[in-house]
Amino acid sequence: MKIINVKLIIALFLLLPMVNLQAQSLDDLLGYEPPDVLRAVHAESRDFDTYTRELHYLRRSFDTPIPFYLAYPRDKTSFKGVVLMLHGITSSKDIWWQDSGPYHRVGEYRQKLLKAGYVLVLPDSRFHGQRVYEGNFESPKKVLERQEWHRLKAMIGGSVSDFRGLLDYVQLDDRFKDLPLGVLGMSLGAIQTLLISAVDERIDFLVPVFPPVQSVSPIIDPIAPLTVASKIASPCLLLISDQDVWYSLEDGKQLFETLSCKDKTLKVLSTPHELGYSEAELVVNWIKQNTPKP
Repeated sequence: MKIINVKLIIALFLLLPMVNLQAQSLDDLLGYEPPDVLRAVHAESRDFDTYTRELHYLRRSFDTPIPFYLAYPRDKTSFKGVVLMLHGITSSKDIWWQDSGPYHRVGEYRQKLLKAGYVLVLPDSRFHGQRVYEGNFESPKKVLERQEWHRLKAMIGGSVSDFRGLLDYVQLDDRFKDLPLGVLGMSLGAIQTLLISAVDERIDFLVPVFPPVQSVSPIIDPIAPLTVASKIASPCLLLISDQDVWYSLEDGKQLFETLSCKDKTLKVLSTPHELGYSEAELVVNWIKQNTPKP
């Protein structure tokens, strides 16, 4: 009579989801397919001194609407490229217009990119901003605190899938369809910047700012920065800090070394995660130098 090792069977059963996650491609993990239908509602338009900001709601097939700002210089003959700008955790697309509080310096990136002639696409991530209802109206940090890793992965990966749909939509617009595409993201948005650049060949350049690098769970690892960095081929400017509590300086440098792109630049700042001072001038100059000709 054979003795069944119950503990071994249970251990193997528990490992199966992890093995399946590792075997899946990034595209499978992010769940992206080009949608059959792309519809958007143009809800609002506001003219500023030198640019226009529009509020749109994009719907992909039967998914929930994706709210985003579309901002562009009023001189419509001067477009240099399109930059997808991604906010951090607990924030929203409105942070790029924030002029007070701990993140007030991030608005300088938006100002200088518009002045340089770039079209900006600024969405809300899932569970954030106008999409807070998707997270049961609670702070996304609660997901971290409760270590709900599957839910966190769905939030990050689902948002990246949404952002790829936004790029599909922008490229249907005759004004923007032939423009180079780049991504700039802060914190959570920096993770999403690395993810979308690893799976979408349309991305011409990327600027991840302070991406949390450390591993928090094997469930998250398949979409973690250190996992996807080797799949990134586009020019990259990586900003990290030696005072960031979300990762160590060594983690940040390891991420830079793991990036497979030949054209990559590392900038180490000395500021807390809240970005106490801005490197917008350096970042925008780098973007201008690395934007292909339309």
